[in-house]
Amino acid sequence: MLKRRLKGFAPHRYGNFSPTFGNGGFTLIELLVVIAIIAILAAILFPVFSAAREKARQTQCLNNMKNWGTAVLQYLNDYDERFPGVTCSDSFYPTPWCLGDYNHLPPWMLSSQPYIRNFQVGICPSDSERPNFSKCIGNTGGSFELILRAHNWPGAFVNMTPADCMRVFPFSYATNYWLSATWPSVSPGTTNPHNFGGKSLAEVVAPAKLFFMSEIGKGDYQYSVYYMVPGYGYPQRWLRGRRHLDGRIWTFVDGHAKWLKDLEGNSAAEIAAAYRARGVEWEPGRP
Repeated sequence: MLKRRLKGFAPHRYGNFSPTFGNGGFTLIELLVVIAIIAILAAILFPVFSAAREKARQTQCLNNMKNWGTAVLQYLNDYDERFPGVTCSDSFYPTPWCLGDYNHLPPWMLSSQPYIRNFQVGICPSDSERPNFSKCIGNTGGSFELILRAHNWPGAFVNMTPADCMRVFPFSYATNYWLSATWPSVSPGTTNPHNFGGKSLAEVVAPAKLFFMSEIGKGDYQYSVYYMVPGYGYPQRWLRGRRHLDGRIWTFVDGHAKWLKDLEGNSAAEIAAAYRARGVEWEPGRP
């Protein structure tokens, strides 16, 4: 009886087409759909991966700047609570301003180096320029080349250019120039043309608010320098320091460091006022 039933069974057909399975083929439409899905996923995930990568760099930069804060505190302890040189006028005789001979007082990053040991902490991983010690204008007064050669820095030579300086001495950070005690200086207050170096810690009213260092860049300038205040070099130098998710890192005189989102402004003065309102101070005598 089973044979009779099978004999009377006819397979179902769809016209002249018989369905087959396992041939491994894809139609063009299917391929396009898969490609479109991959493109959509990439558009969603790439910014996430990019932000995560930048967050890791930001963390490394934060650790770098915490190390500098600790180094400066150790320096203050060893040098009668007086800050190292923080501007060109601390390291060059003022004849004329910042263009005299090198007085052999190293700027802060060299003075603090014995407490750092690994100078790689002077480089932000998000900084492709690394320009903040690049005022190399040849073998003349005020040229950072004189500092490097006086201290036998590896690779330094006569008649260096800004590009040479960035290669030989890559550096990403800049310090608060209001901590300078010399004259003529961009820092007002108690100054002395023969008292080279930084101000005393005793002059600092609010160490947790007074910043010691932060980030700037070079932009279209010929070179950049190792000192700043909020808004310094706006727009080029200032905006190039905005390296970490629309913000930058600040180290304060008490040693702590933190990331702050950049505040907007149409001038250096507006930016400075916005940061002061936020609680970031640069004048040692202000509460």
